[in-house]
Amino acid sequence: MQIALLLAPVSLLLAAVPQLDGIYPAGGQIGTTFEVSLIGNFDPWPIQIWCGNPAIEFEPGKTKGSLKVKITAEAEVGPTLIRVFNSEGASAPKTFMVGAFPEILEGADNDALTTPQPLSQIPLVVNGKLEKRDDIDFFRLPLKKGQTLTATIDGYGLGSAIDPFLHLYGPDGQEIALASDSRNLDPILTHAIAENGDYTIQVVAIDHKASSNVSFAGGAAMIYRLNLRTDTPDLATFPTAATVTKSGNRLPLPGRYASNLRLDGKPDSFQIPAEKGQKINIRIEAHQHGSPLDGVLSIIRPDEKLYRTVDDFNKKPDPEILLTAPLAGDYEAQIWDRFQRGGPEFRYHLVLEEPEPDFSATVTASAFTLEVGKSLEVPIKLVRANGHQEPLEVQIENLPNGVHFKQPEVPEKSGDVKLKLEAKPDAIPTSVPLKIRLHPSTATKSQAATYSFQTSGSRGAYLIDETEIIWLTLIEPAKSVINSE
Repeated sequence: MQIALLLAPVSLLLAAVPQLDGIYPAGGQIGTTFEVSLIGNFDPWPIQIWCGNPAIEFEPGKTKGSLKVKITAEAEVGPTLIRVFNSEGASAPKTFMVGAFPEILEGADNDALTTPQPLSQIPLVVNGKLEKRDDIDFFRLPLKKGQTLTATIDGYGLGSAIDPFLHLYGPDGQEIALASDSRNLDPILTHAIAENGDYTIQVVAIDHKASSNVSFAGGAAMIYRLNLRTDTPDLATFPTAATVTKSGNRLPLPGRYASNLRLDGKPDSFQIPAEKGQKINIRIEAHQHGSPLDGVLSIIRPDEKLYRTVDDFNKKPDPEILLTAPLAGDYEAQIWDRFQRGGPEFRYHLVLEEPEPDFSATVTASAFTLEVGKSLEVPIKLVRANGHQEPLEVQIENLPNGVHFKQPEVPEKSGDVKLKLEAKPDAIPTSVPLKIRLHPSTATKSQAATYSFQTSGSRGAYLIDETEIIWLTLIEPAKSVINSE
């Protein structure tokens, strides 16, 4: 991941660690310049901004919380992360989207079915906010017979404390479709249009986490993005390059194959050749990339006996099976949705690969504060898989001058790694992102492990490559306060 920093003048005022509750709008179209508002606490202003996408530029406005954003033509479409920081520390990261379609802001007076905000064209992204309790937003759009409308809400996945719902009303004002919790808590609504006319989309949400309050959710940071389209998403680029295939095909190993479930909800079926004793890792990638598919994977042996069926894997909705072939022959992989749903939006990648020794590392915090002259411990949880035994060592990029570490002891098996950072007494206070990796300490084919933070990525909406970045703020030593009369 590359790092983009915007440095603001240093303030002599006392500062507190900034708190970023939301960004509105939480994204924009590639190649555009627009204004956004930060929601939270940012004293003093202006603040400094970090973004994981170096092709996005920020310029603080004169008014506290206002930013001018320029998404250059070189920006990568998709999610990235933003933090604000000062001399005292950094906020938790928030998701910011770079889109390919035109974008607008929600208008006023669209809180009734009889007064929806008119939308003239799609594809389109509407940036909205449920600003107050019982806030409901309505949008009207013209559709034609034969089109298939796909409406997606990004809200919970952006970090908003909402559980949103989508309702679709036909030209006669009657509700014809409803969607909720299609991916994480965010809904995806797909509906085949049966007649020409004006259709109305309703956006509403309840609180997350659930409470005894029976009213609809609302608040300054309850932000969402409503994505509207009638085209069919490209299977081959969901989200990375893959070979498009159809149910019934025989698939060679290794490979990444793209498809979608049929409208009738019946399972897809593929043949996978294997030698006796061969190990093949078979996994579905769908939910982690925003597909509504709640996948189930079954493997049938060549003698037509069931090898295994998996729904969730490691507490995640995308299934995975490690096949150790008891017989030589073709194994059948069956894929279906837990709720027997299907359609163009129920996209997935079927990934086939021979397992290799590998490892990963996680840390639950994404920011740390270190006092000059002292030390802190960054706890790391190491997981080795498929017999990985290679010696590992820690590498850190962008470590501030005066801060150092000794190579921690890395266990031969899965376990805890205690990374200790020490700041010398003459170290200069600063606030910086660090890129931390675990690398094999000998020549190897294995890739470096990255850290997986409990940020927006854990909400299951997007796979964001924020995993190598943690934030370190080096502060002045605490001083005693002496009161005298």
